[in-house]
Amino acid sequence: LYDAWKNKTGIGLQNLLGNSETCCVITNNSAGVPNSIGVPVAGHEIKIIDDQLWIKSPSAGLCYWHDKEWSAKQFGEWMPTGDRVTQDNQGYLYHQGRIGDSIKVNGSFVDTVNIENAMLKYPGIVEAAVVGSQDAIGHTRLKAFVVAEHASIDMQDLGKYLRQNTTETVRDIQLVAQLPRTENGKIQRYKLREQM
Repeated sequence: LYDAWKNKTGIGLQNLLGNSETCCVITNNSAGVPNSIGVPVAGHEIKIIDDQLWIKSPSAGLCYWHDKEWSAKQFGEWMPTGDRVTQDNQGYLYHQGRIGDSIKVNGSFVDTVNIENAMLKYPGIVEAAVVGSQDAIGHTRLKAFVVAEHASIDMQDLGKYLRQNTTETVRDIQLVAQLPRTENGKIQRYKLREQM
């Protein structure tokens, strides 16, 4: 996507990471390191615990409005972001998805981001989201929702492609015109689960 944008516009893009609780950007990839969200901006400290990014920021909020219990879990000297990251030897961070995007299927956690990334490599797929829902007997099933450039995607071939390129079984793939999103652009996965 980055290369297509750069070739079309001649303008580079910077990956950034920010969150509502600090009201600002936490990391900035001003050096243009491919696929990285960069390094912490001045005044912010980070640490990684169990693959989750934690931040210490002078601009962090004090609490959530009328939610003492959740505030106690989130706010303090260090704040969990809910973002899964890796860091290279030069200190550059790479976003690996949200902690909440893992789904337990047959006793093992499945990282839906890996499935979605595999789907995005399939010709014609422009967006993908994978969600899980329990069936009538309590088994969690995965379903993928995809947005394609054209309505002529061969779903059987896409399913075969997924079986060859991921270790997880997606039981159902549905072509949709668009993915439901919040005003901030986040995918509303609960709305997709309602369609299962």
